[in-house]
Amino acid sequence: MGQWPWPKMPSAEGVGTSEKDLQRIVGAQYHTSGILPTGGCEVTGTSSMAYEVSPGAVVLHYGDGLALMHAVEAQTVLTQPAPATGSRVDRIAMDRDGFVRVVEGPAPAGGITLRTFTVPAGITATEDAQPSDFDRNYAIPAGASLGRLHAYHDPSNNVVGEKGEVQKGFGEFELPSDRLVRFDLTHCVSALQNDTPGTDSAAVRWRVYIDDVLELSFHTRVTWRNPQTNFMSFTTLLREGSHRVHYMQDQTEGMDSGFVMHKGGSGAYPGMRFEVWDAGVSR
Repeated sequence: MGQWPWPKMPSAEGVGTSEKDLQRIVGAQYHTSGILPTGGCEVTGTSSMAYEVSPGAVVLHYGDGLALMHAVEAQTVLTQPAPATGSRVDRIAMDRDGFVRVVEGPAPAGGITLRTFTVPAGITATEDAQPSDFDRNYAIPAGASLGRLHAYHDPSNNVVGEKGEVQKGFGEFELPSDRLVRFDLTHCVSALQNDTPGTDSAAVRWRVYIDDVLELSFHTRVTWRNPQTNFMSFTTLLREGSHRVHYMQDQTEGMDSGFVMHKGGSGAYPGMRFEVWDAGVSR
């Protein structure tokens, strides 16, 4: 077992690469279960209460670092008649055994989502259902970016900031290996009132914590009512495993509660954003 590299076949005596060896090799090539990046599996509505699934390929992890690759043949999957009132969400999913079916609620344990459709009352064809492209699960190859690990977008708009310390943006994520991780912070603030030129009405501080340890801090100074946007980004090495992040916000100078947070509105202001992105393996 494991004595010969893939795809060298076992000898007549049975010495060579085993079935489990191959499954472990496949598992090591992908961080997540999902559709292979160019693997097809497109789902479309039809003129009946059924969905068409195009040919493709999927990888499914099933524990202990093992995974299987599944070929998906072109097929039609049936769904229930539309509800009489309201709507429902059809999830076209592959279960852990490689079978494609329509479910309501989350994907089956160990399975993945190919696509979801919102089915309104009274329709007789799934081509009239509303598809979503944000629920498709893709397999992430080892070494590739894991994408966004965490995001916090403060909904505050035209809200006066507190002078004291406030914790915001808490999140948790898992890393499958030692990785470079990028932290992005965007803040859009203005002064609570106009001040004389050259005199700051407020200085606001943000401190980023990783696993409850202060990693970095920075200040923004505001003078006028016109909102100003500031962006800060840094990259650091994080080890394999679980991590926690958050930031602390407080006003360090100026009049009491001397700044205002802005999001959206006619100026489409970005608001206060805290995002964590995977930048790839550490080496």
